[in-house]
Amino acid sequence: ITLSVTNFLGKESDKAAEFRIQKLTSETPLPTVRISTPSSTTIGAGVTLSASVDTSSVCPGEKGEYQWRCVSAECPLLGGPGAGEAYVSSVVKELTPSDLVGRVGPGAELEFELSARMRGADEKVSDAVNVRQSIKFNGDSVVAGFTRESPSGDISKGREDALVFHATGSDPSDPSNS
Repeated sequence: ITLSVTNFLGKESDKAAEFRIQKLTSETPLPTVRISTPSSTTIGAGVTLSASVDTSSVCPGEKGEYQWRCVSAECPLLGGPGAGEAYVSSVVKELTPSDLVGRVGPGAELEFELSARMRGADEKVSDAVNVRQSIKFNGDSVVAGFTRESPSGDISKGREDALVFHATGSDPSDPSNS
């Protein structure tokens, strides 16, 4: 497209502006997406996979559709590497502690991919935009506990048997506590 400008006095511009328009493979424009998921979390806290969509990239009458995948090799989450759940209308995906504990080890770093596309009022679907984010899963702090295997109540100062304390503990990110 070549554009030249003429002012109200009839004077035409000396230079013409030239624009090139690239046709998309679909008629529905691509959304602009930014992941807002943290880069690290503890296993026992779980994590919310989320993103924001720039509303200026969405035309009236369009609806977003989103799909989260774990693309790391041997990923135990979201169906495993390469697998993808169906596209859904929510950009948020909760990974609860029960999704993570026993499946993701402390120190693991997994890469997640969000595919976002728009569905127009005419049901035509845009190409998908893919964005990625790595998340490091840290082990949780060990929860310490103590039990006392001694007589209860008042204990005399001269008593010869010692008080015995046994430490117990649990690791929220290790279901077997091994």
